[in-house]
Amino acid sequence: MSRVTATQACPTDAYELELREEDRAEVSPGWRTLVFQAIQYGQAVAYRDETGHLIGLVGITQPEPGVASPWALASPRLRFHRKQAYREGLELVRYLREFHADDFICNTIPRAATSNRRFVQALGFRIVAREKGDDIFYLPLCAHP
Repeated sequence: MSRVTATQACPTDAYELELREEDRAEVSPGWRTLVFQAIQYGQAVAYRDETGHLIGLVGITQPEPGVASPWALASPRLRFHRKQAYREGLELVRYLREFHADDFICNTIPRAATSNRRFVQALGFRIVAREKGDDIFYLPLCAHP
């Protein structure tokens, strides 16, 4: 099994990440600047494979008091690390439940992002469809993960 390491993300990681096709189709034109700012002002982790390639960025921003928005972007290399990505995702959910227990934990997710939708649902998030625009995914409130 190949090894993935997690470190505190640096804002410049936003410019290093090569996106998966699914993510590339869904991001806005200025996404790298937004990720740069999210890393700079929020909490983010960079995941690298055994060769040092950046395979993903995961973070949490707080767009307003009482709201925590988890986000993730992945490179095509993630396909070689799916099991570890799932385990790390479960750790993120535990972290959110512990340190953001009083926040509404949510973000948007495109309808066409089928693998991303399956992933967040497998982690315990629920998805609510909206008539227009992207859908919302949220983490249901509960006392224990």
